[in-house]
Amino acid sequence: MVRGLTPLEPSPVWGLFGPNEQIHESEVEKGYRLFYETLLDTLDLNAAVGALQSSGVWVPDDWYFRSAEFFFAMVYGHFLDAYRRPGEREDAVRRLVKKLRRRARKTPGHKVRKDARRRIRVGLADEEKHFQRYRRRFFMLDRFPQNAGRFLVTRETGLRWWEKQRAAYDLYDSS
Repeated sequence: MVRGLTPLEPSPVWGLFGPNEQIHESEVEKGYRLFYETLLDTLDLNAAVGALQSSGVWVPDDWYFRSAEFFFAMVYGHFLDAYRRPGEREDAVRRLVKKLRRRARKTPGHKVRKDARRRIRVGLADEEKHFQRYRRRFFMLDRFPQNAGRFLVTRETGLRWWEKQRAAYDLYDSS
């Protein structure tokens, strides 16, 4: 799921809940039907999990809930890993300056400032500003600002989650 997401686009989910091991389709169907019926009737995630766990449907020991905040942390961390490769930031600066110059040639009266390259470097270096912009877009806070209190992930927390998850992936891959 994470590979299909980007911090540049809104999240398609509020969260996902499911087993951490392979189970049969019929078990998933019965379990999810009860889970979602309870969730939609009560709007209480804990009640839905409790209904699933006490239903008699086979339940693996490790069912996990992963929030949209978790997914955002994963895609943001992955995005930063790709962005922080040697030379990436300078390539971005060159691309943006080139874009400004192209726009200036096409737009009468538009000039590129002499300090454009420096200003772009400064702008790209403000990672908290970019994090907040990506966060607003991913959680659709630009469209639904009243939901800001539902998605409280900070840059520091997200990066901690990312590092922990990446370490787990690396450990899994090495075994």
